[in-house]
Amino acid sequence: QIGILSSGHTPFIEKTLSLWKIPYPRIMVMDDDIRYLKHPKDPQDKVKPAPFPFKFLQIRWLKQFNGNTPVSPAQLRASLPRIMYFGDDPHKDGGLAKNVGVLFGWFREKNKDETGAYPNELPENFFSFSDWGKVVDFLARRDVKKMLKSGIPLEEIFSHF
Repeated sequence: QIGILSSGHTPFIEKTLSLWKIPYPRIMVMDDDIRYLKHPKDPQDKVKPAPFPFKFLQIRWLKQFNGNTPVSPAQLRASLPRIMYFGDDPHKDGGLAKNVGVLFGWFREKNKDETGAYPNELPENFFSFSDWGKVVDFLARRDVKKMLKSGIPLEEIFSHF
């Protein structure tokens, strides 16, 4: 299942999805959704690369499978190997993936090697790509679908990418 976690504004994301005729994911969390929450108090804790936006989305996602009942810390931890975070900003997106402990798919412009420029932001478990089509093709492979259905951690699956 896909969710969107974005620093963008909700109307912009909705218009972009509509323009590209991409169906809305069931879960979208934008800065607009969390900016005015009482907690966390420090505004910097509400934006990437702080973990709060991710945890906010993760809880919403898990509640869908729990019949909207509370999510336990054990459920949060157990779901991490089955979550991947994609982004184009090594500081905000890579830092977020590192801070929450999930696999990071870093979308980069073609022929632009920036890997060494962000040694502290990028998590150990990341891969980079410049063509979304290759990710889509990889996920469409029969062997990959089988691994996904069997519950193999995404880091192991994407080691074949």
